Amino acid sequence: MGIYHYLGQQANILGYRELQRLGQSIELPDDLARELIIGGGRAQGWAGATQLLPKAEFDQIGFTPAELKYFALPASWNSDVQIGRTEVLSVADFLKKKQSALMALHEYRERIETPDPSPALARVDPTIETQPEEVTHV
Repeated sequence: MGIYHYLGQQANILGYRELQRLGQSIELPDDLARELIIGGGRAQGWAGATQLLPKAEFDQIGFTPAELKYFALPASWNSDVQIGRTEVLSVADFLKKKQSALMALHEYRERIETPDPSPALARVDPTIETQPEEVTHV
């Protein structure tokens, strides 16, 4: 099981849970999360994939609790937000972080879609000819 954070706008996770806000967290079995994150895979342009990023990667982006509160929905991405008398949340800074999160998701998808080479392949003798033999037809 792992904790994953949502980067999209709205998703229904197999009727299990509705995700509606950027940064919303969900706990899922890792194999199910992998399947949701990859969707149809690179060959199908990630069709059907869900924008979930593991907690560790999400935390590295550096979203603040205030950013996730005030900018969780796209309707709030039009202007900066004044909090109290002195603090202003910059929508531009938030959108840079969101872009970084989407790039991290892409890199994560690439990493988990491509399995590690089989240990059996690592033991192949490098002196063996791997080119196909030339075939002559009679």
